[in-house]
Amino acid sequence: VRAAAAAAGGHAVLYRAPESLRCLEGAFAPLSPALLALHRRLKKAFDPRGILNPGRLYAEF
Repeated sequence: VRAAAAAAGGHAVLYRAPESLRCLEGAFAPLSPALLALHRRLKKAFDPRGILNPGRLYAEF
């Protein structure tokens, strides 16, 4: 599903899945390097101490 969504210019979010799949895939589609950099800058600006939801959205945060 994620590959088809990406091919159409979008993304897919995993809402329901067994725990084993959620641990492997994560709920959100991987970010492009440019979007990952933007997300990191926003996270650092709004949460400089990294105390809000650590590791919840993306493991990289």
